[in-house]
Amino acid sequence: MESIDPTGRDGERVATPPVVGDDAHLTVAYLDSILEHSGEMIFLLNEKGVVLSFSRGGERLLGYSREEVVHHSVQEIVHDVAAFERGLQSCRERGHVVIPAFRFRNREVGRTSCDLSLIRIPVGGQSGEIVLGIGRDQSAAESLREDLVRVDRLAELGRAASGIAHDINNPVAVIGEISGWIEVLISDAGGLSSEEREELVKAIKDIKKQTQRCKSITHQVLNFARDSRSEKRSFDLHKVLTNTVLFLRSETISKNIEVVLDLMEDPPPLRSDPERLEQVFINLLSNAIYAIKEKDGSGGKIRLRTSKRDHMGEVVVSDNGAGIPEDMAERVFDLFYTTKPSGKGTGLGLPICRNIIEKLGGEITFESDPGVGTSFYVRLPMS
Repeated sequence: MESIDPTGRDGERVATPPVVGDDAHLTVAYLDSILEHSGEMIFLLNEKGVVLSFSRGGERLLGYSREEVVHHSVQEIVHDVAAFERGLQSCRERGHVVIPAFRFRNREVGRTSCDLSLIRIPVGGQSGEIVLGIGRDQSAAESLREDLVRVDRLAELGRAASGIAHDINNPVAVIGEISGWIEVLISDAGGLSSEEREELVKAIKDIKKQTQRCKSITHQVLNFARDSRSEKRSFDLHKVLTNTVLFLRSETISKNIEVVLDLMEDPPPLRSDPERLEQVFINLLSNAIYAIKEKDGSGGKIRLRTSKRDHMGEVVVSDNGAGIPEDMAERVFDLFYTTKPSGKGTGLGLPICRNIIEKLGGEITFESDPGVGTSFYVRLPMS
């Protein structure tokens, strides 16, 4: 940036309000502390628009050092110079102005959105006035608002899925009843050879089997979508895991993914909430499917293993997918953080999983080797 002489009108330096008495050092230290530790971008401008001071928060927000900003024109760090000049003029006329979602130039990401406050500070002498600017970063808030829109869309989709499941149940039930009636007709019908009768009976059995499967799937969707309070009870953990695999069976088959159930002889005795745990395992299994798809496109293996460890029952969900990069591993349980591209993930799955497991008195951890795979460990207290 081109350096500019930070002077006021007629070549005079901008004056600052005088501080007198023994409090002078304390006041200066206080102001320095604000500039050093504030998370907000704070800067002073003289009448020529030259930056006189710049806070550490501004350095973190824009990626420029103080030396690169102080004694330079503020126009070098704003995105829309004309809009900033209009705001500056309004500040000089009214004494204070707020410019929402104003964009500054950021060294790393191109632009940063801030709620910008400009305050006119008159000073003595011929220097006229200086302007105090305070910028509050809005990038995180904007990202959060976008995430909330996606969450709301998912919630609407969940409600729609619940209605669709009810609507599908009715014709499926009719198909099941008609297939049973046809089966009776076939058994009583004359003029059929034994081979023809056998083929028709087999076809009807297949229809009844698939209608039963449709009913099972819609019931699973309804149970998953239903907002119920956590209720602990004794249950068969292995049955929950089996239902989870069946719930996502179409996905694993279409992507040529082998799912291996490596279950101990008897399920660990648990007293917990099977519906909430099914939600956890569906999420972990879905993430494993996605990780395998990201690595190879299709094909791969997911293993679900159960065991007892001290006083805890343990479920391990392992995959041989893409793994989690080291720089992302520390944030996988952060709310709204996702390693998936926009539109593919909400950043809610793993934080919700951890919340559920911790409320049930357990813990969830993971190990990952980028390019090799990931294992999630769910531990729950045994009854």
